[in-house]
Amino acid sequence: PEVPSKKGKPPKRIIELKVPRDEVVAFALYTQDSGTLKLTGQLYPLMPDESREVRLETKQG
Repeated sequence: PEVPSKKGKPPKRIIELKVPRDEVVAFALYTQDSGTLKLTGQLYPLMPDESREVRLETKQG
């Protein structure tokens, strides 16, 4: 889908939000400082009946 343009500019393309349900994580960012790891993640829109719970899995070694 495209958004109508203004002032003769080419139309902006909209990102497709309907993604496979096993790929709803759009991106994740992290920072690490003085032994503290901070994480944030962004999901694509979820369906009304989908869980809002996210699980972090780590691998040691």
